[in-house]
Amino acid sequence: MLLLDACNKQPTQHVPVWLMRQAGRYMQEYRDLRAKVSFLELCKSPELVCETTVFACETIRADAAIIFADILLITESLGFKLEFAKNHGPIIHNPYNASHAFPENDIRTDYKYLSESISLTRAELPQHKALIGFAGAPFTVATYCIEGGKSKDFAKVHHMLHKMPDIFDLLMQKITTATIEYLQLQIDAGANCLQLFDSWVGILDSSTYEKHILPHVQKIFQALPLDIPTIYFGTRSKHLLKSMLKAVPTVIGLDADTSIQSTWPSLNYHPIQGNLDPLLLLEDFSVIAKQVDRILSEVNNRPGYIFNLGHGIVPQTPVENVIRLVEYVHEKTTR
Repeated sequence: MLLLDACNKQPTQHVPVWLMRQAGRYMQEYRDLRAKVSFLELCKSPELVCETTVFACETIRADAAIIFADILLITESLGFKLEFAKNHGPIIHNPYNASHAFPENDIRTDYKYLSESISLTRAELPQHKALIGFAGAPFTVATYCIEGGKSKDFAKVHHMLHKMPDIFDLLMQKITTATIEYLQLQIDAGANCLQLFDSWVGILDSSTYEKHILPHVQKIFQALPLDIPTIYFGTRSKHLLKSMLKAVPTVIGLDADTSIQSTWPSLNYHPIQGNLDPLLLLEDFSVIAKQVDRILSEVNNRPGYIFNLGHGIVPQTPVENVIRLVEYVHEKTTR
């Protein structure tokens, strides 16, 4: 599988491409499906997850598929009441506090639907294409649990982290333990690679990250089998990359704000993934091609590179641009 070879710095016939949120709202077929079922209903239907995941991968001809799911599914096993409200996003109806009761749940029972989704998808997906499983990193998941959903300033998170560190750390421990089991379940079901999304880690400085966050991420990666490549990605995290690398993921993801040319040497050419600005996919393809050329010139044919966006595809993206992007990267890098 091209993706796995790139993760392990092996030569590939072309640079592998997959895109964050490649199965999602920019596709009419996905919007048609969502008109019939809620987001959580879709996530918990193995047949629909398989259909959605494989259709997107095959339509854009990506080199890997990422299982259709959400980073906040894990919160349900931790005693949080999760809802995805229309036009609002995720809501945690019982935000975390010192009196929160963590249930003694069985991850494999709670997420049997995810296991079945991965098994079905792995069987349906062409064998030469990798299937990526994923989870939210503990800090990012914790921010939703504490804030009760999305936040503009993360005031509650900062308050708990600095004023009630023991309460904060308990939540991080519980998420970490559950995430290890959650990811192992995905491996056992057939996932070939795993990505840990740390969407909000960029709000932290490096010393806070290394003291309060890094040990939990390290624990996750250390618990996973060595033969399953891992990708660790965070947005607005260029100031944290060297610290994040201490978690020892196989691949480090770069967001759109990070320069490959100046950053990769400082990471000792550790395998990387990234980092086209997803908003560029709204432009004329000549604009997209120019930026892809720039990125590929900075990579300079070095092994250990996976082409991706610096964040997820935005809903208004033309599907034709996504298809042409994947084709273009393949054409430009075929050896």
